Amino acid sequence: MKPSSVNWNRMTSKCIIYFVLLVAIHFHLSGNLSVRNVLNTIPQDEQEALKLLFYELFNENNFSYTLFGDKPMSLTGYFTTSLDYNGVPSDEDISFWNKWDLWKKYAHDFPTTKYLLIEEPREKNGTKQIYFINKKSFIKKVDKNIKLFQKDFGKNITGSILLGNIENNPKVLYLFDNKPGLLGVLLGYGKHNSFLFDKRNKLSSFVYRKKLPETPVKIPDPSEGFSSLQEEFNSYFAVLTHFGDPGYSPLIIHSVHFVADKKHPETIALKQKYRTMRGNISATYAKGDFLEITLSKLTEE
Repeated sequence: MKPSSVNWNRMTSKCIIYFVLLVAIHFHLSGNLSVRNVLNTIPQDEQEALKLLFYELFNENNFSYTLFGDKPMSLTGYFTTSLDYNGVPSDEDISFWNKWDLWKKYAHDFPTTKYLLIEEPREKNGTKQIYFINKKSFIKKVDKNIKLFQKDFGKNITGSILLGNIENNPKVLYLFDNKPGLLGVLLGYGKHNSFLFDKRNKLSSFVYRKKLPETPVKIPDPSEGFSSLQEEFNSYFAVLTHFGDPGYSPLIIHSVHFVADKKHPETIALKQKYRTMRGNISATYAKGDFLEITLSKLTEE
């Protein structure tokens, strides 16, 4: 091959690479530009309210780990009345729903295909919950633990089918109310921790029972190695301790919090994963406006 042909081929290859990079940059900037253009049409006071809402959801309630990471699902709940658990007026909850109503006003301007951000259909015990689902991670997590989900949802269930059912009818989420083990798996707390919590939760109704129920309930025997349900319950309570980094940190994003068996290999792996994820997400948010960055990721194709 002649030297001129070699140089020509090299130049052609470089041009192709530059062209691909320019196209990629164009589409990346176009996405951000589109979000910024829409935000510019929203009054400044409403933008600030939306920013507070998204900071509360995606930082304080860990939704960012579902948005930028592989945490399949996140959720949070707020009172729909002006009273908290102690019967004390709570302006924080009312403020949240006012900001959420504002989001619903503009949500159609920020369509999303990779995620679900939904409000549960009806109030329960004076509260409502907001669910955030990473579709790809949700399907992957269900399929990875398919035998557990088939036990409760039927042998024909798959991650895609369960997700489709939720999209078509959010009331499907109520099926998890009495399945804290499965819910914990989807929230990214680990299978071991989730089902240990499930066991503790089931025993609490017997350990803390004040009086006999009107309908007789069979009290289970303690598991092997325990002399009583109280002893078994206490053991779960001792093992499941706080997971997360409660102390001060210069990182923007809050740590993921739940209860876990810290000595279990799965928990040790989760701790490392979430620490790495926290640093990466914080670095992303350090680059610009919190609301714009969140919406840009939420709406990406």
